Amino acid sequence: MMCRGVAGVFCITFLLVITVLSHAEPNELQLTFVGDIMAHDVNYRMQNFSLIYERVKEYFTNDDLTFGNLEFPVVDDLPFSTYPAFNVHRSYVEAALAASFEVFSIANNHSLDKGKTGVLKTLGSLLMLKEGAGGRMYYSGIRGDTSRSFTPTVIRENGFRIGFLAVTQFLNLPQPSPYIYVVDYTNPAIRARFLEEIRSLTPRFDLFILSFHGDAEYQLSPHPEKRAFFRELLEAGVGIIWGHHPHVFQPYEIVTVDGTQRLIMYSMGNFVSGQGYHGKPGDAGDRWAYTGDSVLLRVRVTKTPHGVNVVSAEPVLIALYTTPTRDIVVDRLDRLAAAPIDPSWREYYRKRLGIMTHFLENMDTYLQ
Repeated sequence: MMCRGVAGVFCITFLLVITVLSHAEPNELQLTFVGDIMAHDVNYRMQNFSLIYERVKEYFTNDDLTFGNLEFPVVDDLPFSTYPAFNVHRSYVEAALAASFEVFSIANNHSLDKGKTGVLKTLGSLLMLKEGAGGRMYYSGIRGDTSRSFTPTVIRENGFRIGFLAVTQFLNLPQPSPYIYVVDYTNPAIRARFLEEIRSLTPRFDLFILSFHGDAEYQLSPHPEKRAFFRELLEAGVGIIWGHHPHVFQPYEIVTVDGTQRLIMYSMGNFVSGQGYHGKPGDAGDRWAYTGDSVLLRVRVTKTPHGVNVVSAEPVLIALYTTPTRDIVVDRLDRLAAAPIDPSWREYYRKRLGIMTHFLENMDTYLQ
């Protein structure tokens, strides 16, 4: 049995209801998931990184935990750098923390962009960021001590003991790295070992959340083998699978396993990037336009006698907007479609709103 979280897309996208935005009650969690937080040159040239989040941070400040994928090393003694080998400074991540992000995946194909030294220095940066956040920052996916196993990060929130683990299917550099948790599900032996590991881990937590970075880029439908692997992960005890890497949004679905509802997000697309920076107002129907809009997925989780239950997953359509000062910011797509901006761009966002609303209403067709 399964249900798609499409009902309510209009009320969530168009209305800001205080009860929707409020923190969860005890034994209930309100979680928000986004996709890739990237750092192209047009992003890190901004003078004020907090502007990226300003128009949507109300969703992050009024939930229990907000999740984002950091698609770059964080090394302060190297310069900022863009594709194909990213790097940022702590200030770039501090803006996300200030906007009330708490949980980060660090395992992705760009984790090794600055080599082993970059991984180790990223860990040092994350420790300093965590200290600066008063300890309220959680991350998973890389390690500094290869003699120790990758283990889930433990998050205690609102009466829940949460296990959070982040893995990536591959790295951009050809050599393997023992510092990054790589799980290529297309390799049967690796897949079997990982599923066995997950089966041993999940009983220790009320809720187990797995971040998975992989699959082909720019595809609106998940690969059938990834779908099968994700179903196996749910059956192994994972409560929420948070997928990213394709840089475009893919469907999500709520699936009933062993009497409880669990959530799969196949790809959350881009939250912030510079991939669509050179797009034009006439490109609304172009496939590349999907790299510039996505959703915030607001997920409500409760405890039941049978275990943790994903009660709802409500999408808020978002898009990237280049301001008159050339800052790239995230805003609600419906607001941009009615904003007092250049009429040609307003029409672009109006068309994208229609396209993405249709996508959400017809997610089944992308899961065939």
